Amino acid sequence: MIAFRTAVSSVFLVVLVCGSLTGCMAHSQGTKSKQMLTPPPSAQEKQATPSDSDSALRLARLLCEQGGYEGALGVYAQLDKRGGMKPLELLEYANIASLVSPPRETLSLFMRAEKALAEEMKKLPQEKKAELYTGLGRARMAVGQYDLAQANLEKALDADPQSVAALNALGVLLDTLGDHEAARKPLIQANELDPADVRILNNLALSYLSGNDPDQAIRLFNQARSLSDSPSLSLNMAFTFYLRGQEKRARASLREFMPSEQCETFMGMFAKMQQRIDAGESTISEEMLRASGKLIAIHPPAKTNDVGANVLGQDISDNSRAIGRGSAARAKAQL
Repeated sequence: MIAFRTAVSSVFLVVLVCGSLTGCMAHSQGTKSKQMLTPPPSAQEKQATPSDSDSALRLARLLCEQGGYEGALGVYAQLDKRGGMKPLELLEYANIASLVSPPRETLSLFMRAEKALAEEMKKLPQEKKAELYTGLGRARMAVGQYDLAQANLEKALDADPQSVAALNALGVLLDTLGDHEAARKPLIQANELDPADVRILNNLALSYLSGNDPDQAIRLFNQARSLSDSPSLSLNMAFTFYLRGQEKRARASLREFMPSEQCETFMGMFAKMQQRIDAGESTISEEMLRASGKLIAIHPPAKTNDVGANVLGQDISDNSRAIGRGSAARAKAQL
């Protein structure tokens, strides 16, 4: 969701989902990766020795433990170029990529991991199956492959019925498909399993907003804000105020963490979103998803150097759901 930095931050308007890792058991606020995900290595690139691979994997896992996910991603990318990664190591690579890259950029990695693991799928631990299919589901949702995404997420929940990541992602997907009541069931279950996870509260609030219950959405946003001071929550709440016709409250909420000029940029964005919704050209959930991938530089408000990467929308990444994703943090229904 939001990580504070003492510099100007870039933000995506996107959709987020939480998830678990293979190898590096942790989760992060998430940053936009500067690495390009590598294609399958050629035969000429397969030069790594077992000792080199073992040392590199130890380094990557140490970086993960220390929160250096982008550095770890670079190590995995180099290993992938050299070739010879084992199937579970490829899944590790995909999981780390999902922490620092938009889901659509991780689809090829998860598909490669699925293919590599095909022969040992029956022996694969259930938690690994859940990780694989959650990653596939999130990535396919990001590229609009909703039927395949739902099938993958259902497989993840067959493997681990209490996977908070899969429940959260399925809730976001069902919300995007317009089945808001059905969407709340997995989101409420995820919230019961992890009541302090503000990403789930954020997504649940957006589900109520999409279902024309802005009052309940506001209550849930306030509940989440009592647990976290994330500007992402304020951004989503501002959009909720705007849809309720409370433009002054929306503007005041935005000015808490951005200068007036940028505030008006977002107000203009809100206006265009509402116009499309009112014209029947899209729904609230579709607008949240469409916002994914739009990069906006967020500047700090006057008299402060701290900047948060904020998102407006759902959170289906390994992080959160709001309208936006940034280099310092993710804000979106994080896709």
